[in-house]
Amino acid sequence: MTQSELVLKSFEHIKNYLESNSNLLTYHNFGHSKNVAEQVFRLAKKADLGKKTIENLVLAALFHDIGYTVDYNTHEEISANYAEKYLLENGLKPKRVAIIKSYIPATKCSWNGIDTNSQYLRDADHNSLASENYEQLNKNMWLEKINLEGLNIPEEKWIDQNISFFKQHTYHTEEARELYSKGKAKNLKLLLANKKEYAQDNELQTIGSSKAAQTQLKTSLRNHINLSAIADNKANIMLSVNAIVITVGLPIMSQHVYENKLLFIPIITLGLSSVISMAYATLSTRPVKMNGLTDLNQINKKKTNLFFFGNFFEMKFDEYEKGITEVIGDEELLENSIARDLFFLGKSLGAKFSYLIICYNAFLIGMILTVTLFIILTIISQSQLG
Repeated sequence: MTQSELVLKSFEHIKNYLESNSNLLTYHNFGHSKNVAEQVFRLAKKADLGKKTIENLVLAALFHDIGYTVDYNTHEEISANYAEKYLLENGLKPKRVAIIKSYIPATKCSWNGIDTNSQYLRDADHNSLASENYEQLNKNMWLEKINLEGLNIPEEKWIDQNISFFKQHTYHTEEARELYSKGKAKNLKLLLANKKEYAQDNELQTIGSSKAAQTQLKTSLRNHINLSAIADNKANIMLSVNAIVITVGLPIMSQHVYENKLLFIPIITLGLSSVISMAYATLSTRPVKMNGLTDLNQINKKKTNLFFFGNFFEMKFDEYEKGITEVIGDEELLENSIARDLFFLGKSLGAKFSYLIICYNAFLIGMILTVTLFIILTIISQSQLG
């Protein structure tokens, strides 16, 4: 039996086997195995890998998902062992069978090998991402997961999972990138459009899709900024008033201590209250500590906001450009950054006004106590003189 004859025999064997044993496999059926075999032949031919290597890859492609009929979770290992047994029984040399078997694990999602030939099979297995029939293929995979894994996957969640996979996925070979990149980009746009349409159909409003939310956000940000300016102005007023009290008022009052030592008490009271008031006024205007650096790994974890200067002023432009491009290109990350900006602006404003409340209370209480003590002690002094 020639190698080409073995490929044809294997093709018929896989076809008969899968069509008889894949009732629940709406995606990983014979149609998928045939497609992957055709695509890996196309990629390997384009790369001029040689007849023997091409046939090895085609055989691996035909057998790579036969294990789905036995166990959904460990199908790669089952498929590799099945291929080994079948090919040895049909006269293929053990050394070559081992090579073919070694290609099949490359179709596993967690595979991160570097073998070039295996990469052609992996890229062929993911050619569906660029398929003109992607929408139907994606629906078939969704139904298969529900049927085999018993998972109740909501449509919105399934769309999100696919978008996430598209963004993380990369074709390994130059031939695959050349053949599939445009189709993949087109299908990603389709998924994003489906997500937007689903959100609209289910009245899921986001900042980007809701004019009311955008108006409210702009109003809130403007109000926060105005209130922050008002807080700083109030703090400056208290700093100026208390500075006058300490530099002018206290020295004038101190001149009367020699005449009446009891006046030392209201003077101390006024001085302490002014110092406390100034301290809290200063705290309300004091800038927060900023390191100016952001770990780009924190972006996807939604732990940072690159629109705030305190998170990037020490970064290199290339790093910042990469990070901000990622944020702007992902609507969810962008909306998270907007929400974080509003939240932490509010936190800062809350701290300012908390300090100002103590500042004004200290000044008010100090003035009341000072005047009260001054009156009482003056009366006592006058009565003693009388």
